[in-house]
Amino acid sequence: MFFKLTNANVTVGCTIGILRHSSYGHAEQRLKENIEKRGHNAVIVDPFKVAVGINPAFMTVEGAEFSCNGLISRCEINSPCEQATDAYLRLLEIYCSNLPVINGPQSIMRCQDKFRTHYLLEKAGLPTPRTAIVYSRSDAHMIYDTAFLEFPIVIKKPFGGRGADVHKVDDEETLERLLDENFLPDEPILLQEYKELERHSTGERRDIRAWTCRDKYGGANFFGAVYRIARNGNFRTNSTCGGYVAPMVQNKDEYPSEVKSLAKRALDILKADVAGVDIARDADGNYFIEEVNISFDTGPVTEGLLGNI
Repeated sequence: MFFKLTNANVTVGCTIGILRHSSYGHAEQRLKENIEKRGHNAVIVDPFKVAVGINPAFMTVEGAEFSCNGLISRCEINSPCEQATDAYLRLLEIYCSNLPVINGPQSIMRCQDKFRTHYLLEKAGLPTPRTAIVYSRSDAHMIYDTAFLEFPIVIKKPFGGRGADVHKVDDEETLERLLDENFLPDEPILLQEYKELERHSTGERRDIRAWTCRDKYGGANFFGAVYRIARNGNFRTNSTCGGYVAPMVQNKDEYPSEVKSLAKRALDILKADVAGVDIARDADGNYFIEEVNISFDTGPVTEGLLGNI
C-alpha cells in the first residue's frame, strides 16, 4: 500500500514509525526530518524491541505504549531464520491489516530474497543474469558441470546487502575454498552468471543505482540515478567495498529511457512502494538488472547529486 506523507493526505500531528534494526543512518535521519517538516512525528522503531498483545490489543516499544498512523519499513533481512526477521515480518503483518505501510511484507520478501527477485523479473521478461539456488555442495558442482553456468561465476547468499558475501569465482578450487570459508553445510547458495560490466572513464567497472517510488496515483515513478564506480579493480561497486558515486547525467531529461523503464517495471513486478534498483550495462552495451533494494542507504553525496539535477 502506498502511503503519501503530505499534509493533504495525512492529518498534521500523525505519528509515522520507521522500522529499523538497531543501526540508524543518513537515510533514516532524512526521512525523520522530512516527516517532521510536514508537521508529523517520526519514531524509529526496532521491531525486536516491540511487545504486542491481542484481546486486549496493545503495543509497546521499549516498554512504553506506542501507536502510529503509518509505517515505513527499513529493515535489512540477513536470514529468514533470524529471530529479528521473524519479529519484523510479524509486526508488518499486524500493521498491514489496518494501517498504511510503505513496503509491506510481500514486497520485502520479493526484494530482499535475491532468488525471488530474479525469478519474478525474469518471468516478466526483464533482463537478469542466469541464476540458480542450491542447498548442497554437490548441487553447486552440478550447476557448472552441466554448463548451466560456466566459470567465472558469482556466488552469494540469497539475503544480505552492501556487497557482503558476494564473491567472483574463477575455478573449482576457488569455489571449494569460498564455500568452506563463507557457507555452512546446509546454507543456501546463490550462483549467478558473471557479467563483465562496462567501464567508467577511470577504467573501473561501474553500474547504476536508480530510485523509484509510487506517485500520488499509485504509478511507478523514476526520480533519478547515479553511477556507482568501483575502485582498485573490484567487480563490486558498493560503497562498503570501496566504491563511490558520480553523476549519471547533467540534466534530468538525459536519463536513458531504458534505465527509467527497467527501474519502473521492476518496482511494479515486485509490488514495492519505493526501491533502489541496481541496473548495469555489460561490455556489449546491454542493460540488465542486478538487484532491487528496499532498505537502501542514501548518503549526503548521492542526495546532493540528485538534488542538483
